[in-house]
Amino acid sequence: MIEQMLMKKENIISAPPSVSLKDYIEKRLHDFIKRFKASEGSNLYHTLLREIEKPLFTMVLKETKGNQIQAAHILGLNRNTLRKKIKELNIPLDNLK
Repeated sequence: MIEQMLMKKENIISAPPSVSLKDYIEKRLHDFIKRFKASEGSNLYHTLLREIEKPLFTMVLKETKGNQIQAAHILGLNRNTLRKKIKELNIPLDNLK
């Protein structure tokens, strides 16, 4: 389901349908890590989480038309955890419906 959501999201992610989400992410992560290492970056784990969480949560919330109970269920999170993340990540809720 997440793979389908990523594929239809305004061509932001344009992996061919024959490529699995795992393979696509591995390739993109490989490239990202090479650039990250070349720039002498640190704190890769938290950088990746920050970069991935906001679009993931936003897409799931859009898919559920802002229904936080459904979004939390899809993400496998408690609704309160989802609300905390929405606040932490500054995800606007007004354009989801």
